Amino acid sequence: MKFKLMEDKPIFITKKIFDQFVKENCSQFFKKSKGCRLFRGITDDKWGQRRFIANPRKDRTPTDMPKDVHEMLDFYFFDKFGWKPRSSALFVTGEYAQANEYGDVFKIYPTDGYKFLWSPSISDLFKEFHAEFGNSIVRNNVGAQERRNKIRQRILEFCIDSVDSYIDTNLLAAIKSGNEIMIQCEQYAAELNT
Repeated sequence: MKFKLMEDKPIFITKKIFDQFVKENCSQFFKKSKGCRLFRGITDDKWGQRRFIANPRKDRTPTDMPKDVHEMLDFYFFDKFGWKPRSSALFVTGEYAQANEYGDVFKIYPTDGYKFLWSPSISDLFKEFHAEFGNSIVRNNVGAQERRNKIRQRILEFCIDSVDSYIDTNLLAAIKSGNEIMIQCEQYAAELNT
């Protein structure tokens, strides 16, 4: 059972159809996760449903991460893994509390054929970036250009070092780490964690 979806237009379904969809389309996830769960915080109140099937966005724009840094990270991820997770991935975690920071917590089931990336050393890439550069505002005064150039160089090094720490293996370890996991999939099923 597959559903043809418009991007960003979830299909709301009954528990019976949800269970059938997950059973028929998410076996790869169940095999690799060994019963562990993925969570995602969702704040979009207009959905207001307990379960749905959706397509991940393919043109995700950052909410908090500076756009140029977002694009730089995607560039280095593409160079290493062949896809741009910052723009096209579904962001999930195995840690309920982390997902809860972003909204109502849903259990997530990616459809078969998914890819994923995670870092054993980075719990949340934006939080890491913000901790490193959040207060790096440089005012236009004497020496400002030189400080801006140093910050840009540090950001470039941060992006390269961060991407270098990401791997695309061992989903179970990724889930158990509680770190952010970026998943590329055709569709995913989501069910409110109650």
